[in-house]
Amino acid sequence: MGLATRGQRETERGVEAVGDTWLIGQLRRQAREVLVEGALGAALLTGIALMLPG
Repeated sequence: MGLATRGQRETERGVEAVGDTWLIGQLRRQAREVLVEGALGAALLTGIALMLPG
């Protein structure tokens, strides 16, 4: 998420700036989706763990 917010991306040659504003938007959107999916997965697994006896 950090690179996407700064308008950068990591490639095999290292970190490079992205000049295309449309691509920056796409990278930010993808980063948000990853964060949301991770949070939902963690919440689901926490809920399941809390329901287990013990």
